[in-house]
Amino acid sequence: MRPLRLLVFLVAFVRPSVLLGQAGVVNARGLGYQVQYHVRYLGQVEEQTGMLAGGEGWLRLGVIEVGGRGLVGKLVAAGDATTLDRTVRFSSAWVSLRLANAASIGGVIEARRYETTLGVSVWQLLGGRARLSPSLGLPGLAGVVDVTYFFSCKAPGLAAPSVALRGEAGVAFAPGNGPIVLQVAYRFERFDFGDSGFGANATAARLEQGRGLVAGLGFRLGR
Repeated sequence: MRPLRLLVFLVAFVRPSVLLGQAGVVNARGLGYQVQYHVRYLGQVEEQTGMLAGGEGWLRLGVIEVGGRGLVGKLVAAGDATTLDRTVRFSSAWVSLRLANAASIGGVIEARRYETTLGVSVWQLLGGRARLSPSLGLPGLAGVVDVTYFFSCKAPGLAAPSVALRGEAGVAFAPGNGPIVLQVAYRFERFDFGDSGFGANATAARLEQGRGLVAGLGFRLGR
């Protein structure tokens, strides 16, 4: 389902009376992602590390939430002269439907741009997202579990992946239930592209797996 169709479906699914008269909630924060990537391709194993920086923001009106995220940075090869450094830019947008105060589901569209001295590769992804943020019993403290499964992933020179997913688990804290919010989470992502075709049309298998800590500091306006 295309992102525009997904948005139309979600809006049509929710009764207009649910949205009318609802005050909006705005969230925004800066992000830092300390990541380690493991890449296996053409019989070679590559390790890369880096710090990605960026931000995210979203608006919630009633039970509908619309937001976006961007991260940029450089992945540096770890001790192997044959491995190329990569400059990366990740951009995503999502639409979600809140099922309860601490749960939501929705759709995500994402673009990933990788640049090396050999050229540029851009991945286009589309997936479904589920998020839980239950209270942990202390004022302003909540757990965070965020899982995205990409059912469509187009990457130049690679076959469709058998696995394409991302998950985060951590905590968010708003001191005194105030507007300032700090979040720390562990992120894991995996893209497993199989080999495909024969001869000149053959594509080699490729595994990309990333993991690391994501820290965010921002604000929340509204309830």
